[in-house]
Amino acid sequence: MKKIHIYGAAALIVCLSLAGCSQASTNHQQAEATKAEQAADTNEQSQSIEVDKGLLHTEFTMPASMFKDQDMDSITADAQKSGVDEITKNADGSVTFRMPKAAHKELMKKAGKGMLQAIEDLKSGNYLAFIKDVKHNKAFSEFTFIVDQKAYKNSFDAIANFGIGAAAMSYQAIAGVAPEELKVTINIQAEGTDTIFDSIIYPDALEKMSGK
Repeated sequence: MKKIHIYGAAALIVCLSLAGCSQASTNHQQAEATKAEQAADTNEQSQSIEVDKGLLHTEFTMPASMFKDQDMDSITADAQKSGVDEITKNADGSVTFRMPKAAHKELMKKAGKGMLQAIEDLKSGNYLAFIKDVKHNKAFSEFTFIVDQKAYKNSFDAIANFGIGAAAMSYQAIAGVAPEELKVTINIQAEGTDTIFDSIIYPDALEKMSGK
């Protein structure tokens, strides 16, 4: 079973959005990308996004955990290529990005596409065979994993593989959710039933994994 490192997944979403990484797409993936654009537009209107007082720029802050073991120089260079014109590393390790609103809108669309691709990868069963389906809300703040319950319970590194939680936190941060308000819930549902038998909540799960 291929393991998805939790911080690597978050970095992947940052890469897909800030750096504008691209990959070949099937017709199905293109359809999912269209859904992502529509969801991003809806999310942009419905979420409370923290913006600066200027008329032309938007600011968002990503928590320090998103940059664990990451090369800040590379992240800075990639972010600037995507239109970020100011990056501030805060005392608590979090990083604030400032960019034109038009560029931020495109960033949200790319981040949405990245999230949908990550979800499709999970649903494929190539990473975690016990996952049979994945459901999520538009804000990517709540997920339901439909799983083979027996296989799930026999998987010792199941939670460690849920990189989607860290990735979703990254998406929310880009959307403007304050670091202290970031929260992602992953409900585990037994295949063929309506029974939720486990739940993983981020960032609590990250803190447990790091031994805090």
